[in-house]
Amino acid sequence: MNFLAIPALLAWLAVQLAGLTIAALRLPLAAQYPGPAESHAVPVLLAVQFAWASMLFPRLCRTWQAALAALASGWVMLVLAGALAAWALPALLTCAACLGLWIAALSAWRLALRRSGRALMTAAAVASAWSIGGPLVRYFALETRNPIDAGPHLLYGPLWLVVAAPHDPPVAAAWLLLTILGAGIAAVLLARLRKPAPPAAG
Repeated sequence: MNFLAIPALLAWLAVQLAGLTIAALRLPLAAQYPGPAESHAVPVLLAVQFAWASMLFPRLCRTWQAALAALASGWVMLVLAGALAAWALPALLTCAACLGLWIAALSAWRLALRRSGRALMTAAAVASAWSIGGPLVRYFALETRNPIDAGPHLLYGPLWLVVAAPHDPPVAAAWLLLTILGAGIAAVLLARLRKPAPPAAG
């Protein structure tokens, strides 16, 4: 594993532990937070995972070993959150699959854009804005009953699709993540096809 990925992995573990701690200590995240607070451990952890994976993926997914370590640790944290919230295993497996698709998609884009630091930072900014900003826009639309609420759920990003119905994420979540993953793989293949051939030996 590349040593440059270790700080990102440590940060990844720290924020997930923080999310679990919030749920375990029953800290309310809103004025009228529905209880018991620990029953929301999985949605809270998923929000942390999707948001921070989007921000950290240029470092977190620097190599396939680092991406695999991030995914494995994320799944372990999901199991702990599921135990804390007393979730059934099938629902937990669905959320784990969505997280796996998101990290795989980010890894594919990391590979496709590896030659440009500026492009990687732009991609991280776009992924973060979509995965964090989308749910925030949706939330404020619901709070204010704004007409924007009538828009399709896909516009609010993969995190909203999973967190809005964590026990049974809609099929659209899987299709959206698979589409992003496919686009990333296509970008990788296109970059390899455009790579100039090495000069012939004279």
